[in-house]
Amino acid sequence: MNITLAFIRVLFFILSIFFITTYMISGPEGYTPTNFILGLLGGSLLGLALIGFDLLFKRFNLRSFNIGVLGLIFGYLIHPGFLFLSAFFGAGLLFAGVTGSCGLAMLMGKMPWNKKKNLH
Repeated sequence: MNITLAFIRVLFFILSIFFITTYMISGPEGYTPTNFILGLLGGSLLGLALIGFDLLFKRFNLRSFNIGVLGLIFGYLIHPGFLFLSAFFGAGLLFAGVTGSCGLAMLMGKMPWNKKKNLH
C-alpha cells in the first residue's frame, strides 16, 4: 500500500473521530461520559465506513465522492461552511463527467510519487 494513501486513510479516520466526538459533547447536555463514548464510537464507525468505501471504490472519482459525502456530513453536524467542500468536489466531478477529463487526476498523476522509476 502506498504510504500517502495510508496516511490519508488514517487522517480521515482521526478527523471523523474528532468531529463526531466534538459534536456529541457540544450538545445541550454538554460533556458526559456517555456522550464522549458515543462520539468515539460514532466517529470510529464513520471512519471505518469511509475507509471501507475507499477500499471498495478504488477509482479516483469515487474517492472524490467520499470527500464530498464527508463534507455533507460535517456540514450538517458541525458547520455549514463544510458544505463548500462538497460543492467543490461535486463541481469537479460534474466537470469530469461532462468533459471526460479530470483535472485533479491529471494533477495527481504529475506528482513525484506517481512517476515511474527506471529500474536499470
